[in-house]
Amino acid sequence: MKKMILIALSLSLSFTNAEVLNNNDNNISLNRKVDLLTDAVSILIEKNRQLKNQIEALKQVTKINSQMIASNRHIIENLDKNGVNSLAIVTAYKLNVRAKPSSKSKVIRKLKKGDVVKVYDTIARNKEVWYKIVDGYISAYYTNLVVRRKKW
Repeated sequence: MKKMILIALSLSLSFTNAEVLNNNDNNISLNRKVDLLTDAVSILIEKNRQLKNQIEALKQVTKINSQMIASNRHIIENLDKNGVNSLAIVTAYKLNVRAKPSSKSKVIRKLKKGDVVKVYDTIARNKEVWYKIVDGYISAYYTNLVVRRKKW
C-alpha cells in the first residue's frame, strides 16, 4: 500500500512538473505575442504620426495654391481693362524686343529668361508668330503663354 501511494505521489509530482513546464512555454509564447503586438501598435502609431504630418503639409500647400489662384484671378480679371490679351513668360536666355515684328528689325531692348510680359496682340507673319508687348514685338517661339484671354 505504501508503495502504491509513493508511485501515485511520484506520478502526481511528475504531472505537476510537466504542467508547470507547459505553462511556462505558454507564458513565453504569450509574452512573445504581446511583444509582437506592442511592436505592431508602435509601428501603427508612427505611421499615423507620419500621415498626420503629410496631411498638414498638404493643407499648407492647398492654402498656398488657393492664395495663388486668388492672386492670379485678380490679375486675369484686370487684363481686359488694360487691353492685355495674354501674359507670357520668356523661355530664352535673352530675348530681343524689336521695333517691328521681324527678325531684321531694330532691337529696342532685351528681356531675360523668366521675365513676364503683357501681350497686347498676336501677329502671324511669314510662318513666324510675334507678340505685341508694351514697347515692341517679341518672337512667340521663345515664350510660353501663361494666360490667354481670347483665341486667335
